[in-house]
Amino acid sequence: MHILRRLRDESAWQTIRIQHDMQPVAVLLMHDAVLAPPPLDVPMYACEADVIARGITPPLPRLTYDQIVDLIFACKRVMVW
Repeated sequence: MHILRRLRDESAWQTIRIQHDMQPVAVLLMHDAVLAPPPLDVPMYACEADVIARGITPPLPRLTYDQIVDLIFACKRVMVW
């Protein structure tokens, strides 16, 4: 799983695309990253608190902090960008 915090992080997205070709990948958007999710065919989620704080309605499933913790522990590897 990749956790992205910045609005645009091309190196992170490039790594996600490469890894997606080799293995299952999930992405969690937090902080300003919830503002512009790119169209990428991977499971992608948004932090509910960050979505509410920014007053937006992204087309992604929203996760509470408790759900985020569960997702982190369900994944073998977690990278934070």
